[in-house]
Amino acid sequence: MNDLPCPVSEGFTVSRSLALSPEDIIAGACFLDDRNPLHHDPVAAAASRFGGLIASGPHIAGLHAAMAATELSAYGAPLGLEFTIRYAAPVKPGTLTMTWTVTSVEPKPSLDGHFLRLSGEVRSDQGEALITSKGLVLLARSI
Repeated sequence: MNDLPCPVSEGFTVSRSLALSPEDIIAGACFLDDRNPLHHDPVAAAASRFGGLIASGPHIAGLHAAMAATELSAYGAPLGLEFTIRYAAPVKPGTLTMTWTVTSVEPKPSLDGHFLRLSGEVRSDQGEALITSKGLVLLARSI
């Protein structure tokens, strides 16, 4: 791939909205075996400082990371190599907007692709930053 340009460039951005229901929050926590009552017990969560259910961090981080692979698969064979996540605020039911932006592209001929550095965020329907993240993805020509 060193003789071919990368199919995406710095500044390339993908975004997706996701409706997150209380039932989705409970299902995500159950799937992850996250037994924190804040994620699956509406009564306990309502009595907490959050006033209701909040999503398990790995649930939303996983959806966000998977979105990068899904969107980049239209341009090659993506492989996530590294993700760092900062939980900025609790994720409550509502509409989330997940975004990734390519911040740098580095050719990697030995792997038949390019390293893409990404910057991402998940925002609430009120525009509040809930998660900020960085990622490193190999975008190869083939699997």
